[in-house]
Amino acid sequence: MSWTRTWYNTAMVHLTRRQSLMLVAGLNGVERRLPEKVPRGVAAIIERTLAAEPASLNTDWFGTMLVKGLLEWAPRGVPEARAFARRWFETHMASNALAPYSGNRSRTVRAGGIVITTYAGHFGLSFPCYELAREGDARARRVCREVAEIILHRTARNRLGMVMHDDNSDFTIPDVCFFVVTPLVMAYDLEGEQGRVFRDQAVYQLRTFLDVFLEKETGLTKTILYPQGLGKTYWTRATGWLLWAVTGVLRHKR
Repeated sequence: MSWTRTWYNTAMVHLTRRQSLMLVAGLNGVERRLPEKVPRGVAAIIERTLAAEPASLNTDWFGTMLVKGLLEWAPRGVPEARAFARRWFETHMASNALAPYSGNRSRTVRAGGIVITTYAGHFGLSFPCYELAREGDARARRVCREVAEIILHRTARNRLGMVMHDDNSDFTIPDVCFFVVTPLVMAYDLEGEQGRVFRDQAVYQLRTFLDVFLEKETGLTKTILYPQGLGKTYWTRATGWLLWAVTGVLRHKR
């Protein structure tokens, strides 16, 4: 379970079969620079994303996962990904409006000047901004800190203190854990001991989500938690979300 695999699965959802075939047929520079064992579809996604206008990325998370994925490839043969990520960042910094997205509606907030909402998927804004902050961008660092502050102080919670999917829903799911704990520990990594509260909240959220959703005896993960209790179904993909949440915390811990 890696950032690359998460990004690849997310990006492929937004490619039709015809688009994928056309892109693979027309690949040029990117494919030649990637290791031979990398699937051609990865190069196709990179080519397609780099050719797009940054503001046009309108997945559930208005492109945050795509841009984070591009930055993962920057030191692996695609240095132009950094320039694209910066264009994407500047586009959203200059905008005074909420970027289009396909996820749940929720309350509008600002993180470092960028308009997002309290829908959990929007906390993924920290993912690419963290990489830019590590390169010395103070504005991106502020975004990461303020996303963490929004999670800490302004999100809807259930009776267990777990962050809810969004302001208008009465449920939470394992996806939320990933989009909450990873930005929290990213902010802690950037802020150091001044951000210790972010780390503590990340650990609490992770442990609580694991205790609620993961059945230790079977290793299976439940799909959803309502006020009346857990749903009856299991969701294989939910196990992946919880695992990514665990690795997100471990990867950025001090």
